[in-house]
Amino acid sequence: GKIDKIDEMLSAPSPNFEELDQLVHQFKGSSASLGAQVLAQLCIRLRECCQVSNVQGCITLSQQLRQAYEQLHSKLALFMQLEAQ
Repeated sequence: GKIDKIDEMLSAPSPNFEELDQLVHQFKGSSASLGAQVLAQLCIRLRECCQVSNVQGCITLSQQLRQAYEQLHSKLALFMQLEAQ
């Protein structure tokens, strides 16, 4: 998914911050449209790091983004299970 692509781009010796910013912008839009405000806010901060080519900031925020995504995914899976009962 997009988070894996973000991680892959950040592991490059010289990340393409413009391309990374575009990808994060897409993820932010998707997150915001789903009401996932925590993810959207992390994307905003990650984009800010992209715009100043802050690799370490991007890596840190990417890790936080993955963690927040996984938490949301788990909550949604539980919600869907409960709704199916």
